[in-house]
Amino acid sequence: MSSYFISYDIADDRLREKIAALLQREGCTRVQKSVFFAPKFAIKELRALQAGLHALANGKLEDNDSILCVPVTQKHLPGLLWEGESPGLESSLKDRFHILI
Repeated sequence: MSSYFISYDIADDRLREKIAALLQREGCTRVQKSVFFAPKFAIKELRALQAGLHALANGKLEDNDSILCVPVTQKHLPGLLWEGESPGLESSLKDRFHILI
């Protein structure tokens, strides 16, 4: 199992809202407006999420739109740096944090 950060840059409000709703239904936690954290997803879960995102976005993405999924191992999560409050991320990680100030 791996964890993932999923971010998107989608111009269409309605499509963006559908994508956010799908990510939340599938167990992802919103950590910023357009960034979600998928904790400990099996490859099967990731593939199902990918299929759902593809079904929503197929033919609807504009030229500059994108969806990005970045894997992050449990080993690297404690070294994550960020500034500001992100209760969704903190509750998902439940580990030691390094806060960039």
